[in-house]
Amino acid sequence: AYFKRIDDMRLKNPRLVGFGISDRESFLKASNGASGAIIGSAFVKLLGNAKNLREEIVEFVKSIKGLK
Repeated sequence: AYFKRIDDMRLKNPRLVGFGISDRESFLKASNGASGAIIGSAFVKLLGNAKNLREEIVEFVKSIKGLK
């Protein structure tokens, strides 16, 4: 009902969801009914803990996309 009301407003910007998204499952749930999802804290945590930054970013993105 909430997203339906937002759709009825015919806003020009896409609707994005961005709370608690840290893996593919939460990404898929969040983006259901939205144009996309924003991954914030999980990505920042990855940046802070990565030993091989480039490789770990690539693997993280692949895991979200379901390519792993």
